[in-house]
Amino acid sequence: MKITLFQILLILAILMIYLFVRRSTFRSFYRVFILVALMAGVVAVLVPELTTKVAQMVGIGRGTDLVVYIFMVAVFLKMLTTDEKVNSQQEQITKLVRKNAIDSARKCDGTNIEK
Repeated sequence: MKITLFQILLILAILMIYLFVRRSTFRSFYRVFILVALMAGVVAVLVPELTTKVAQMVGIGRGTDLVVYIFMVAVFLKMLTTDEKVNSQQEQITKLVRKNAIDSARKCDGTNIEK
């Protein structure tokens, strides 16, 4: 098996992502999921025929199509979870700003003066 320059570059990129994930503060389930995906990526880069064999086992013609489909599902899941997280943070910020505004207004009109 001959390894090409592009395969080496892809594996180096995957290694850089691994180092980032290893130093990150991701939850452990998410971290394990990413590490498994990275290992699968290295295998797919080194043995590209394997993705085609796996794709054909599940009824998809080409390995590239399988990788694209899996990637699409992963991206949509990430988009949904990120959107949910952003909405939750926006609600928390709104509640904090309202509470701060009410507290400031009470201090200004003298209804909550500390003795």
